[in-house]
Order: sequence, then C-alpha cells, then structure tokens
Amino acid sequence: MSFPGNSQPDLNLEQQRKRAKDLRRGHRDRNLEAAVRVARHLPRARNQSAEEVLRSTLTLSEAQFVVAREAGFSSWPKLKHHIEESTLRGADLGRTSGIKDARAVVVMVIVAVSAFEPSRVTVGGETVQVTVCRPVQLQVTFD
Repeated sequence: MSFPGNSQPDLNLEQQRKRAKDLRRGHRDRNLEAAVRVARHLPRARNQSAEEVLRSTLTLSEAQFVVAREAGFSSWPKLKHHIEESTLRGADLGRTSGIKDARAVVVMVIVAVSAFEPSRVTVGGETVQVTVCRPVQLQVTFD
C-alpha cells in the first residue's frame, strides 16, 4: 500500500500501529504478501527471496518502518510526527475531538474570550447553546 505524493489519505496513528502488527503477524504466519512488502521496503531484505525474508525475524520496529515507507515517509518517527502535527493543526479536529464542524470551533473561540456566560448563538443558520463551565470546561449543545 502506498500513497504517492500528496494523495495520502487521512492517516490515523492507531490504524498505522495495527498495520505494523498485522504485518508482523503475516510475516510470522509465512504470508507471501508480507514477505513482498518487507522485501520492497526494508533495506536488509531487499536482495532476499521471499523464503529468506520469511525465515528471518521481523521486529516491530522493522514492521513500523515498512508501514511508514508504504505511506511515503522515510521512517516511523517521521510518520508519527506527521500524524501528530496534523492532529494538532486541527486537520482531523472533527473526528478526534468530537466537534461536529468548523462553525462550532468558531463559536468556542468566541465564547472562550467572552465573559464565560452561557449563550445561544446562531452560526451559519445553526443555533448552538454554548456553556462554559469553570474552571476550563466547555459544553457545546447542537439543536
């Protein structure tokens, strides 16, 4: 599986961890597809036959390396950093924090800098009840 150029789908760290564990499991079970993936991306296995790859041990860090290379990254730490940065930038905000859409984020920012009083706000035709609870809890209710 590869994601050439900028066509990478939204990456999820847990999903990538699972892919690495699945690759190890496939390798352990002597799966030919696993051997091909390892030989394609793991430098020490590049000149080995599938049988040789399957006879050798595949560590979790090597499986993670293969998964990172398949996703277009030079290493697992770079893949992990990319996913974490994307999440921090809010690229995956809707799924990771339970916020329904960007309008809710705008409402939260407005309320966060206001007097911390409950309010009903209409944004883009959608009415939202926002309650800021002390010390730093924010409750957003969609009608």
